[in-house]
Amino acid sequence: MLLFSAIAFFQSRTTALADKTAWAAVELSMRTADARLAGDLFVPYPEPRLFAVTVTAYSPTPDQTWGDPWTGAMGRRVRPGKTLAVSHDLKHLLGSRVYVQGVGYLVAEDLMHPRWENRVDLCVRTRGRAEAFGIRQLNMVVLD
Repeated sequence: MLLFSAIAFFQSRTTALADKTAWAAVELSMRTADARLAGDLFVPYPEPRLFAVTVTAYSPTPDQTWGDPWTGAMGRRVRPGKTLAVSHDLKHLLGSRVYVQGVGYLVAEDLMHPRWENRVDLCVRTRGRAEAFGIRQLNMVVLD
């Protein structure tokens, strides 16, 4: 009799454990599917990392900017040699670190006039440096 009750006990525990394992597997697969779905919401399309852009330069002076010449579109102070203004079609890059071929590492912190497309503008100290830079076709890599 004792043997039969022990067998019955182990069978019931085994069944309960199998049910819990199956339930945990279903829950895990649902969580994985939810995580994938949530990830898809935040990454709607694969973002390119390399751009061929037109590169110009500007100096933070009232005649070349809107409002306060030293405040960028993100509300931060622009830094000559470090700040990059991007055209409105590239505004998803605001806040990103980029490397511009032949120029160096910069941070996209400002926006250009809406009339420009596929264009970036380097912040330099003086108008003379901006004019000397001219217009160039360069590659830009998004680092983050």
